[in-house]
Amino acid sequence: MKDATTYANAIAATENAVALEARSRRVARRPFYSPTAAETAEWKKALFPVHQEMESTGSARSTIEAVLRRAVRIRSLRSEAWTPC
Repeated sequence: MKDATTYANAIAATENAVALEARSRRVARRPFYSPTAAETAEWKKALFPVHQEMESTGSARSTIEAVLRRAVRIRSLRSEAWTPC
C-alpha cells in the first residue's frame, strides 16, 4: 500500500505541475519565457555571490536552501515523462 501511495502521489504531482504550467501559459497576459540551459547557467553564476553574501545573515541560508530544493523538485517533475499504463 505504501508503494502504491508513493506511486500515485508522484503521478499526481507530475500531472499537477504540467497542468499548472499549461494553465499559466494559457492565461498569461504576457509571453511565457523559459530560459535556455545556457541562460540558466549564466543566471546561477551571477546569483552565486549574492547567495554567499546572504548566507552570512543567518536565517537567509535556510530560505535560499529551501528555494533551491524546490527548484530542483520542479525541474525533476518537468523532466519526468509520465505515460499511462
